[in-house]
Amino acid sequence: MIDPSNEAPLFERAEVRLREWSATIEQIASAVEALAAHAEAVADSHVAELNGQLKRAREKLEASKSVTGDGWPEAKGEVEALWVKMRELVRKYDLEELA
Repeated sequence: MIDPSNEAPLFERAEVRLREWSATIEQIASAVEALAAHAEAVADSHVAELNGQLKRAREKLEASKSVTGDGWPEAKGEVEALWVKMRELVRKYDLEELA
């Protein structure tokens, strides 16, 4: 038979420990929420940068369509430079890096 006088301290210690773990888990959850919010803000800034660069590339490409004659080599070089920059940004922010 179990002596009830020996059980009480064990259960009290267990309850204290459970409360401590609960508080620790709440701290971890708060830290995760803060990290998630930060990650979302960083991702939003990356997407904004990509969209801005994409818009500039489209505008340059559209403007280059009307360039003829002596201006064509320069316009072509500018479009190619934008392509390189766009490709670098897309690689920089590749989805595999975010996972």
